[in-house]
Amino acid sequence: MKKQHRVVFDFKVTRRIGWEVNGLRNLSDHLEAVTRAAEQSPIASKVDVTADLEQATIELSVWVEAPTAADAEALATLEVGEAIRHAGATHVGLLSSAEEARVASRQQRWAGLRTPAWHPRRLAVVKSA
Repeated sequence: MKKQHRVVFDFKVTRRIGWEVNGLRNLSDHLEAVTRAAEQSPIASKVDVTADLEQATIELSVWVEAPTAADAEALATLEVGEAIRHAGATHVGLLSSAEEARVASRQQRWAGLRTPAWHPRRLAVVKSA
């Protein structure tokens, strides 16, 4: 039987040329693009985002339906990674090193030094219903 699980990701978003070069608006726009892509996923029933733009930290919660918490974590991780890449960014440490090496951004919206990199700091399934 499948249950709803809330999977919470805590990220630090960086880029080689800091966000302050073009202002925080670029980070806000980028976060909106990632959120839209995550919301369009057939896996996610709900997406919540809390951000500290000055610190470039993001808490992204994804609600998914899965039989177990481990399955929910795996599904959410794949979908969040896809959303990040769809928005033209990379993720570092979200997937295994072998998987990270195989995936690339779908759109290269920024030149290399300005490409956002999402670094997971915490991942947890915090609620199952």
